[in-house]
Amino acid sequence: MNNKLDIYYKGTIIPINRTDSWEVNITQLCKIFNKRWRNWRKNNESVINTYERLENKSLVREMGPKNKVQTYVHIKLAFRILNDFDSEFSWLVFSMYEKQLLSDNKQLLSDNKQLANDKTKLFLQLKDTNKNIELLKAENLNLNRINFNVPLIGGMYLLYAYVCNNLVKFGTSFCNKDGQRPKSHKTSVPDLSIGFVFYSSKSNLQNVNKAIKSKFNSSSKKKREHLTCSINDLETFIEDYFILMGFDYQKEDIQTLKLLNISLRD
Repeated sequence: MNNKLDIYYKGTIIPINRTDSWEVNITQLCKIFNKRWRNWRKNNESVINTYERLENKSLVREMGPKNKVQTYVHIKLAFRILNDFDSEFSWLVFSMYEKQLLSDNKQLLSDNKQLANDKTKLFLQLKDTNKNIELLKAENLNLNRINFNVPLIGGMYLLYAYVCNNLVKFGTSFCNKDGQRPKSHKTSVPDLSIGFVFYSSKSNLQNVNKAIKSKFNSSSKKKREHLTCSINDLETFIEDYFILMGFDYQKEDIQTLKLLNISLRD
């Protein structure tokens, strides 16, 4: 059975035809993005073969009369294709899939627990696949020396840390002028890799800064921002301190930090 899914995107409603099992009409979607399915298929045979080998089944199916054949692809392959066309649109489709999956599972948990677990497992696999695709695209942009922005939570004041010469370097900083990422301090770090980023008010971060120095005895002027603890211990201490003091704060997630660190590489 075919279903129509309407997605509002950039001022336009984009219709997506799919089956009950979320096979997506890729012929239609390619036309929407001024692409040809046969061209993508020709240039990405290895991708399709890899996905089909991992799924142990065919992921491409043709439907309809000969003069109006439409190609439907498995949802995992569909996300891979859509990421090549428009990653933001792919995320919207994924969000719709997530919403329906979670809604269906409420009923499935009472009717068929095993099926609900299987669908949840599929969703988690798709989520990981999307994250890996995002990282691979970022790696490719970096290799080709193409700058790209990483959408951070944002905030005027932040606290960050990274490992430098076997010590943990931490500090508070303003965002860059574009407000999208922390300043990079690359003087002694060939490949800066930020371990965490917390956002809070200036006064809150000043208190945290003092607490860190008191806790880890970072009093020497020469290395007042260098600690001998692990970066994980420092992160745990900071978050516990925020909670203990009742300070409002936000923290970047791991996936965003991975993308950030790719963008900061030389």
